[in-house]
Amino acid sequence: MSVADYESVRSMAHRDGDDEDKNPKMKVDLIDIIETQGEWGHRTTVTLTADIHKAKGEKQGYQEYAIILRRLRDRHNIPKSTRLEIQSPIIRSCLQEVLEGYPTINMNSDPIILDKPFAPLFHYRKDLLKYAASEDRTEEEKSHMDILVEFMKKYLKETKNIYDKLILSELTTYDLLWTLFRPEEVVIAQRDHFTEAYVVDSCSVTDVLTDGEIVTHLSLIGRQWDYNGTRFGHVTTGLIIKRFFGNKKIRDLEVYPIAYHVEADSKGLRERLIARGLKWRSILDVTHREYDALAWADPLSKVAENINELVPIHTSGRIILDYGTHQQAKPQFATMLSRASITKVDENKVAGIHDILLDDAAESEAIKAKKAQYKDAHASYLNNDSYIMTEAQALLAPARVRGFSLTDKMWAFFLVDEVKEIKWAEKSFETLRLEEKFKNTIYALVRVHSKRSRQYEQFEDVIAGKGKGLIFLLTGPRGLSKTLTAESIAEETKKPLYTITSGELGTDVVQTDQSLRRIFTRAKTWNAILLLDEADVFLAKRDRKGLQRNAFVSVFLRLIEYYQGILFLTTNRVDEFDEAFQSRIRLTIHYQPQDDGGRTTIWRNLLSRIESKAWNEDILERLGRSYKINGREINNLIQTAAALAEHEEVPLAERHIETVYGLNTMVQPIYPE
Repeated sequence: MSVADYESVRSMAHRDGDDEDKNPKMKVDLIDIIETQGEWGHRTTVTLTADIHKAKGEKQGYQEYAIILRRLRDRHNIPKSTRLEIQSPIIRSCLQEVLEGYPTINMNSDPIILDKPFAPLFHYRKDLLKYAASEDRTEEEKSHMDILVEFMKKYLKETKNIYDKLILSELTTYDLLWTLFRPEEVVIAQRDHFTEAYVVDSCSVTDVLTDGEIVTHLSLIGRQWDYNGTRFGHVTTGLIIKRFFGNKKIRDLEVYPIAYHVEADSKGLRERLIARGLKWRSILDVTHREYDALAWADPLSKVAENINELVPIHTSGRIILDYGTHQQAKPQFATMLSRASITKVDENKVAGIHDILLDDAAESEAIKAKKAQYKDAHASYLNNDSYIMTEAQALLAPARVRGFSLTDKMWAFFLVDEVKEIKWAEKSFETLRLEEKFKNTIYALVRVHSKRSRQYEQFEDVIAGKGKGLIFLLTGPRGLSKTLTAESIAEETKKPLYTITSGELGTDVVQTDQSLRRIFTRAKTWNAILLLDEADVFLAKRDRKGLQRNAFVSVFLRLIEYYQGILFLTTNRVDEFDEAFQSRIRLTIHYQPQDDGGRTTIWRNLLSRIESKAWNEDILERLGRSYKINGREINNLIQTAAALAEHEEVPLAERHIETVYGLNTMVQPIYPE
């Protein structure tokens, strides 16, 4: 019999019934049938199981039965699937109320179909039994509900007995994993270096190809609360529990319900995750912070295509947290909110939920409550002042936040718990060895530029977008605190310092142009002070011979003319300076080698960080006279001498400095001039 023939027989049987009785009375009973599938997929025979003798001889449609238990076998009589078909409108109404929002069930279908092992009935067994036992039920409703209750007692009995026995010891088996993951259950996933919470959406058994072998896993779809640069909402994530044999502690699973976390710590864990989520929310927008821990970035050999290919590396220093710019730079990691979260739901319809075409007056209070709960859980929210994160959302926030390492010049994911407030070097600008008139001017220009006062803007270029930048040129030999000047003013004004060198921008003009545009945009977005160290190649005087060099200079001139941020340029070669830069630069400072007094001041400032009374003025002046070296070399000398003193477990003394300096001067060039 073909599928068409089979459906025709069922349809004729139904019409015959209509002729006999326009409103046939439903049989308050469950019928258990076996259908055998033919070679081409059609169902060839329909038989009744042995324990339903009274149903023999009835019409083969079975539409009049409250519940059908339909078992499907292939042509070799091997079981393929078993499903429960709920035809009773009374039982369907019960399921719509109790199971509303269950992700794998269409509550509006007729019949409602539940596949074996009937997970919804097990997960909500207590709720269903409570519904059936309610005194509000009519006699007719009770008779229908009794059929469902009897089915649950018979077909869930074995599962429930094993579950109850194992759960007392907080154990489970692979075959019973599904019993732990009721939809909307909060679970935690234990990673190597962090823990995250999810809400269960669904679970299923999947076959995964691993090392050339097909391995069965339990696949969970979990929901997390995330941000896409504009809106907050849910994202779905696949979680895997690998197949295992025998019993296993629930807490030893890769993913498990938060209720089974170490009993003494389950409340503490929830509170910590909520606190972390609220912190995550507070640092999503452009935020300047400090970090010293593992971060997840591209491997050295390639660019990661998905987040699972990122590798953990240790990074230390200042970071910028910025979701929006991260997703522009790394679009493959863009956050995709789940479909139900893309648009905030309105008052009359719940996005992502099966529509129940009933007036509010006809809906039960339970259904209304579930709809309200579902709406709150699945709506998305714009990132503005009106959005206040709830504790339930904070619990599900990611353990990592996106950002950029200013030290390593890389995009990465940083652990929220390890993101710290910055400890600013507040006296660095005060102790900077530079004439006060220059220090005061630099400070004033940076502060006024940041405020963008009306008086300041009166002197900007009449062409829109031009002349709004603040550019400093610092010239002089190495080691005279040119870089330190930019670093210290950044500390003083509490701004990020974004340092780049010409070598990082590439050797191709087009590539350099693109890199500079990208860097200028980031620096402006982050309100950072940009330091282009060793900018000689961009400042060089143009001539007729160096066409490529001319191209670099021209590109740079055009870009800085429209740059609106703060830029420090350092160079060791002022003699080949292109005159076109004169009008672009607000202040030029020429650094001269330090005299004895200047070096003494540097020694004093650096050694003041060491708690010791050994460094009196006589010693400091002697150091300033004796060592004809620049500030950077003095700093390196002190660091090496301090390491030597620490190794000897004695305070740093002048003899350590003498020893290290003597070692450095012993190094002779391989090819003496």
